[in-house]
Amino acid sequence: MFEKRSAAAGATPDGLGQVIVFIGSRGGVGATTSAVSCAWLLSTERRERIALVDVALFRDRVVLAAASHIVVFCERSLAGLRDTIRLQTLMREQAPQARLWLVEAGATGERALIGKSEFEKGVGKALDTRLSYDPKSAGAAANSGQPLPVAAPRSPVVRELRQLTELLAGPVQAAPKRRVFALPSLW
Repeated sequence: MFEKRSAAAGATPDGLGQVIVFIGSRGGVGATTSAVSCAWLLSTERRERIALVDVALFRDRVVLAAASHIVVFCERSLAGLRDTIRLQTLMREQAPQARLWLVEAGATGERALIGKSEFEKGVGKALDTRLSYDPKSAGAAANSGQPLPVAAPRSPVVRELRQLTELLAGPVQAAPKRRVFALPSLW
C-alpha cells in the first residue's frame, strides 16, 4: 500500500491524498515488487510525495476504508480465479468507495492457466492491464536491493509498470514553462 500526496485531483479534503492498496491474489504474483516500483516511479519521475507502508491487510482493515484505489494482482489459474473472486468480495464489503483494478501477473508457466475470457467471465470484470513475468529483471532488483525501474530500466515490465502508474495516477503533467523576468539594468 502507498499513499500519494499531492494537490492534484484525487486528494481528499483532509489532505490525506490517494491511498493505493496493492494486493496479490496469490503469493508470488508481484504485488510487493509492483508497489515498490510504482511508488518509486511516482516519487522520482513525477516528484510526488509518497509514503510506502507494508501492512497485514486482513488484520488492519482500516486501510481499506481509506483506499481510493485497490490493485489486485491476479494469476489466471483456477486457484487464482478463486482467490481473486474472494478478494473482490472482501473489497466490495470493506472498501466500496475504492476503484478496483485487476492486473494479470505472476509466473504463467508453473500452473495450468485458464483462458483470459473465461477468467474475466468468472470474476465478472475485464482485466485492466497485464504485467509480464520477467524473472531476470526481478532477480536483478532483488539482488541489488533496488526497485525494478533502477535495476532494469529498459525491461518491458518497467514499461508496463509505467503504464500501470499512469492508469492509477493519470497522465504525466507537463511541467509549466519557467519564465524569467528581468528588469533592465540602470548601471
